[in-house]
Amino acid sequence: MLFAGTVAGLYRSNDGGRTWSLLAAANKPVLQYPERIATRQAFLYAGTVGAVLVSMDDGTSWSSESNGLSGVAVLSLARCGDAIFAGTNGAGIVRRDSGGRWRSVYAQDTIVSSLVVDPFNGQMLARARRSLLRSSDGGSTWQVLPDVDGTLLGLAFDPGRPGVV
Repeated sequence: MLFAGTVAGLYRSNDGGRTWSLLAAANKPVLQYPERIATRQAFLYAGTVGAVLVSMDDGTSWSSESNGLSGVAVLSLARCGDAIFAGTNGAGIVRRDSGGRWRSVYAQDTIVSSLVVDPFNGQMLARARRSLLRSSDGGSTWQVLPDVDGTLLGLAFDPGRPGVV
């Protein structure tokens, strides 16, 4: 099953991307701007303005798990092991704890537009407004890396080669 978040809404494909079904339109307040999506076990997460929504039925229905995210926009989501992280505009990087509350793990730069996880070793990278960040311990601590020249629009690990961005 594939999911695609767009400004028009959230789509699901059951046939490897050949056809797509609209699950929720962006004009519905519950799923405004669901471009940021992540999965963990049977859960689907969508980042929106001021909320993270979760679905346990492949996107048919949604509930809010936004305790601790009041007033911030979720710009990116990533899964590392069983943990879900959100990059935000206003709170930096937050992690959902076992009680469902979002807690700050990095707030020195409050705008984090991209979060990615190396599928081989769990190393994480984040693009903050003023820096490039790395975590080698599952998101508990973050190290500022030398920045790249120019505008960095996104990050991705090579799924075939460990540690290659």
